[in-house]
Amino acid sequence: MRKKAGLTQQEAADRLDMNRHTFAAYERGDRTPPYPVGVRIRKELGGERFGLPDRVVPITVRSVSAGRGSAVDETETMHLDERLLAGTGLDSDEIGFVRVLGSGLEPALSHRQVSITETVEGLVGDDLYVYRCSASGGLVVGILSAVPGGIELETRGPRPQTELLRHVEGRTYRDEEGRESEIELVGRVVAGLGSPSDCLARVNEAARVARIPRA
Repeated sequence: MRKKAGLTQQEAADRLDMNRHTFAAYERGDRTPPYPVGVRIRKELGGERFGLPDRVVPITVRSVSAGRGSAVDETETMHLDERLLAGTGLDSDEIGFVRVLGSGLEPALSHRQVSITETVEGLVGDDLYVYRCSASGGLVVGILSAVPGGIELETRGPRPQTELLRHVEGRTYRDEEGRESEIELVGRVVAGLGSPSDCLARVNEAARVARIPRA
């Protein structure tokens, strides 16, 4: 697009109000611009398309606390290239996305990592689950397993621990110190999205295999 516009890298970077080295990294494919920046590149340089925009969809990402810490009930909007889901059997319309806050589940899930969840009716085994806890005031992610009379919660990270939550009635559970809280299961973590560079590498590899023009 830059060459068709008759621009040098510096001229293109100036038009886009960005550093030339950043633009050069985008051009080489060493870095990938956020989707809104890619749209602006296409618009400013007169290109017909940026990657495959029809495969890029907006997603809502909810914040979840790792372990039993206090949780925040916040959301953010991101853009997902659906090619990242190729071969997984997952559909962006049927899954949820959460951003993990805290180190309580490392190395299974890292701080600020975005993970994919699917809806479940109940605990289907010892696994990572997202749940709403009235005691923490927001969404929490932890390793849950069904045990006789309740739920066992496991955290890892710097201070690993196991906690038994005994079932009282309905959604109400009581911890080992006698405190009661309501727990509502939201979903099970089925995948964690890697770093942007890892995602770009997978997208480019999928594009190469499918002979799709690379962004």
